Amino acid sequence: MTLPESDRYDNLERQATQDFPRSWVPSEADPSIVGEFLRLEQGTTAYGPARIVVLKTKDGSERSVWLFHTVLRNEFARVRPKVGELVAVRYLGKKQGAQGQAYESYRVVSQRDEGAPEWDSLDSDDDAPDEWGKQIADTKAAIQSNIPADGSGSF
Repeated sequence: MTLPESDRYDNLERQATQDFPRSWVPSEADPSIVGEFLRLEQGTTAYGPARIVVLKTKDGSERSVWLFHTVLRNEFARVRPKVGELVAVRYLGKKQGAQGQAYESYRVVSQRDEGAPEWDSLDSDDDAPDEWGKQIADTKAAIQSNIPADGSGSF
């Protein structure tokens, strides 16, 4: 739905005169937020520029999700929500990386209509490790030739 030209101007002017919406700060009591993706903005912190996702929550309020943590930025970059899509962000707590570094972990998902999943790709041996692929190929060959896979000569 496209807004009439005058509404677009009014909305942009309103955004320019407002502060960022109240920030969502994840905690044990409030580990997730769900809302309609409205926009991606840029703010400034004492450490420099930061990207901000603005969501409209179920109660109609706008909330800011500051993308301070690398995992959170990467999750949004992976999901790439479009304006109007529902987005859920869940804080998973502090984790420890393979090399011992601590990091803040998040999961971001969106609700979008991408059509039917590609179930046929499950039938492909291309994604299986080489070992599995060999076992699958041996089993298929045995079935096709009506010879048991173990070579015993009986079923």
